[in-house]
Amino acid sequence: MKYLLTLLWLLGAIAAQAQEYTGHVADKEDGAPVAGAIVTARDSLGKPLGYTTTSASGDFVLRPRGGGTTAQLDFSTMGYRRQSIPADAGRMLVLLTPEATGIREVTIRAPRLSFRGDTVSYNVSRFTEAQDRSIADVLRKMPGIEVAKSGEIRYNGQPINNFYIEGLDMLDGRYGQATNNIAPQDVASVEVMENHQPIKALKDIVFSDRAAINLRLKPHAKARWTGTLRGGAGWSPALWNGALFAMRIGARGQSMVNLKTDNTGQNPSAETERLSVEDILNGGANDYNPAAHLSVGTSSAPLDDTRTRFNRSHMASLNNLRKLSEDYQLSSSLTWGYDRLASDRAARQSWYLADGTRVDTEQESAASCRQQLSARIALKANTERFYMLEKLEASLAWNDLRAVLSGSYPNRQRAEAPAYGIENDLKYIRRTGTRSLTVTSYLKYLTRPQSLDVVRETGSQRQTIADRAFYMNHNAAFGTQAGQFAFAFKGGVSALFRGLVTDLTGTGLGTGAANDLSAGYAGVYLQPGITYRSQRLRLTLDLPAGYRRYGLHDRIDGNRNPAGIFTWKPRFAVKWSPTGHLSLSASGTVGRDAADDSRIGNGAVLRNYRSVLCGVNEYRQALQRSLSAGIAYKNPIGGFFASLLAVRSWNDLPFLPAQRFDGDYIVNYYVHSSNHVRSWYLSGDVSQNIDALNGQAGLNVGYNLSGTELLLGDIINTNAAYIAKELATMGIDLYHQTVVGDNPERLKKALHDAFDRADLVITTGGLGPTFDDVTKETVAAYFGAKMVRNEEAMERIAGYYAKRGIELTPNTRKQAEVPEGCTVFQNNHGTAPGLAMEGKGKLVIMLPGPPKEMIPMFTDSAMPYLSRYSGKTIVSHTIHFFGIGESLLESRMHEYMLAHKNPSVAPYAKDGEVQVRVTASAPSHEEAEQMLQPVVAEICRDYGKYLYGVDIGTMQKALVAELQKKHLTIAVAEGASGGNLAKRITEVPGSDRVFEMGVVTNTARAREVLAGVDAQVMETYGVYSQETARAMAQGIRRLSGANIGVAITARTGLESDSAGQELGLAYIAVDSDAYQHVTKVDLAGNRSAQSEFVRYVSSSSALWNGLKAAWKSGSAN
Repeated sequence: MKYLLTLLWLLGAIAAQAQEYTGHVADKEDGAPVAGAIVTARDSLGKPLGYTTTSASGDFVLRPRGGGTTAQLDFSTMGYRRQSIPADAGRMLVLLTPEATGIREVTIRAPRLSFRGDTVSYNVSRFTEAQDRSIADVLRKMPGIEVAKSGEIRYNGQPINNFYIEGLDMLDGRYGQATNNIAPQDVASVEVMENHQPIKALKDIVFSDRAAINLRLKPHAKARWTGTLRGGAGWSPALWNGALFAMRIGARGQSMVNLKTDNTGQNPSAETERLSVEDILNGGANDYNPAAHLSVGTSSAPLDDTRTRFNRSHMASLNNLRKLSEDYQLSSSLTWGYDRLASDRAARQSWYLADGTRVDTEQESAASCRQQLSARIALKANTERFYMLEKLEASLAWNDLRAVLSGSYPNRQRAEAPAYGIENDLKYIRRTGTRSLTVTSYLKYLTRPQSLDVVRETGSQRQTIADRAFYMNHNAAFGTQAGQFAFAFKGGVSALFRGLVTDLTGTGLGTGAANDLSAGYAGVYLQPGITYRSQRLRLTLDLPAGYRRYGLHDRIDGNRNPAGIFTWKPRFAVKWSPTGHLSLSASGTVGRDAADDSRIGNGAVLRNYRSVLCGVNEYRQALQRSLSAGIAYKNPIGGFFASLLAVRSWNDLPFLPAQRFDGDYIVNYYVHSSNHVRSWYLSGDVSQNIDALNGQAGLNVGYNLSGTELLLGDIINTNAAYIAKELATMGIDLYHQTVVGDNPERLKKALHDAFDRADLVITTGGLGPTFDDVTKETVAAYFGAKMVRNEEAMERIAGYYAKRGIELTPNTRKQAEVPEGCTVFQNNHGTAPGLAMEGKGKLVIMLPGPPKEMIPMFTDSAMPYLSRYSGKTIVSHTIHFFGIGESLLESRMHEYMLAHKNPSVAPYAKDGEVQVRVTASAPSHEEAEQMLQPVVAEICRDYGKYLYGVDIGTMQKALVAELQKKHLTIAVAEGASGGNLAKRITEVPGSDRVFEMGVVTNTARAREVLAGVDAQVMETYGVYSQETARAMAQGIRRLSGANIGVAITARTGLESDSAGQELGLAYIAVDSDAYQHVTKVDLAGNRSAQSEFVRYVSSSSALWNGLKAAWKSGSAN
């Protein structure tokens, strides 16, 4: 074996020795050695087996590798002809012939993108094309960068947190002035600084996921004025567009001037808007911008502005930055904008209501003129040791809006909506080693004196608003590091002081038409946080918590609504970057933020000619939860960027927005009802640089899904919760609830399914006059009964419509049709009667849909009917109020309604007044009364200024009873109210002992003769005035000798001179020794302001004033 191995080794050595080639390479002409020539060994197929180069003396030694057999050797080098010779085992001499070598032309271009550390640099020239007019046009082509329509810049799906020009922030987030005007030929590169912390003193203490952009200019654009001048014009129609832009960017300072004018649909002032720039220290806390009160303006369409925006716009801005030293810089800006818009639109709306379908049309021509003047000055220092920012801003805005409408509600509108604000922002940070101390202070004052005037054929409405607010937020924070951990401890105080005074006249709404309140809060908060950071992983946990003490003083009703609220909302976030290209992130939060104070003011505010908003004077929190996850990939060298974000949120909200009609007006209000909103948000971006396109190709997708656990039917039919609560007091359990449309087959199936589950079924809605109100017919078919007319219901319906001056149609007569054999519940607050029907061992109760009709019918009729099945005694007391609207009273009584299940509390409205029904269920009448008394007493005490009686029946009964009690007498003088007041008083038994006399005076002469009014008063102030009403009350009291005189002078629309006058306007006066007062009742602009309705509401107000005079008077004895 030993000899065999030795033999194999010798044969291998011989073979290796045979594969070595040596030789000398020289110049054929002069014999000089050729150094650096490449010698390549190839097999018979031309495959290379090895190579070497000649030495300085021209010699070479080549040992091919690869196991093949060498067939030839190739020799090549610059300046000589290529030569091949057969492989020879001996030493070779190779002579190369001199020959010029051709070289192909090579173009060397700078890369489009480069990547260094956390900075991606885009070569602007590689993305610029001839048609690009601004650097924004070029940014849109850069992979990973998006420019939104608003001008906001995003990098890899996230908004940038700062925008620099040569490393300086001159524009304070209003970078649209730069991106839309700087020429791409002046910019050398765009730098994107990832994970950018703009405050140097917070580096490695407070981390940011956002990027910043820095523009690097070319040498010719530095330290000198550069700019552009553009313009264009046309005629038929006259159009123009002009712009002058100039800038000077130097090492010690920067300046920028921008002038623009346009009427082609562009809005130059949009460039001066502050875009989404991150506030590293306070997030969104330093941002108090309450919602707009008015909603009048021009219309818009989902089309390009150049097609739909008819404008005349101008803008001028001046920005400046000066470096005072290496540490300090002073920046300032002054901006003026003017934007005049005009629009025309037409619309048709259908409202599907319980009593039929309502169709409205409108054609609108609108114009708005907005001017804004703003100024800013800021002093900033930004070093690794300390940071300081002192910024003062002021903004003045004027907005004048006008609109002319025709259609269902012709009118003219004019709104003036100025807003004036001033704010100061101070930030200071001192850092020592790994420790930092931060102090911030923010103050803002805002005032909005606004008004809206609406002029109609039937009268005018006016809304005035005075809204003032002062907001402050001060805090201090301490930060430190320990290894890979960073700790932050932050604490502060914040406060808001707000005054809101509004007044609305001319609408005749059944709700309060004014606000006069002071509101706000003072609070403290803490926000500890910890961050762990390694090369690939970052974990963050924040634990904010606080306490706010809210206060609200309503000077109209004297109520004060203090509230103490704790806030807490911990948040965690994690980001993992396994490679320099890929990062994954996730975050989550849960907690309760501060209460939303934007809804305060439960008095009606007219937002436009038809829309009314009523807020709520209480503070409640929402419970918010959210989870998010994202993935981002970037390859800057390859020009590929991609990101995906998913967000899931769960919000439990305390208020539900709702709408109702009040005459012609759409009243928007809030219902105290918990509702759970669940939503998904998904977004994705992908972009790839394509050299052939000199830009990028990309895809941006978004998906948003939001849902609520409340069905649409539950929102419209809020009756179910009330009925369930009332049934519970009777010992009747609600087993199932169903929402079904007005479709006979579906309603029939729902009815059969309901009777399969239970013996008692209660329906609400579907009793009205329209063709799709089929509840009665479906129930009749189920029980096999025919439809018959109920004459009492017919008489009530006819009287209801006659009182309002509305024609009785066949559709309305349909409401009096009922199933034969049923029990009819007459409707004292509407038209459609309710029904009860029994058969087949089943019972069905049918009630109208509108809550103001359903609630009193349920308590007055249905509950007594059902009491025989419950085995309990049900007792109710009705508390009567005047001078407060139903929605206003209901919003203030939420606590009663929530706290009391048995007894239950339910408000409902009648014409011009509100009643509150308190109902208790108990084994005996005595026990029910014991339960009722404290609740009734509490409500009467809290709302005594509006109270006129308990179980009194009507206001005229209350008045007669009070007059009899104090042995007082009353006399009335009525102008244009048709004797309605005297009729209501005299229909009360025993009124002859207190009612002296009443006169009806339709003319000025009658007022003079019968009511003793001085003719000079009427000539000076007019027949329909508070002075005339006062004189009538004084005169009738003097002529009759009564203790109290009450007078009405009103325009009901029946006067011979009523054309073009403000209808629905009444003045009510009362005169006595103890009380003199004049009340204005304004129903103008309300479609319900028919003559009978005006007379009724005016007489109700007169009864109320007479009652107050009786209360204040002593006994006549």
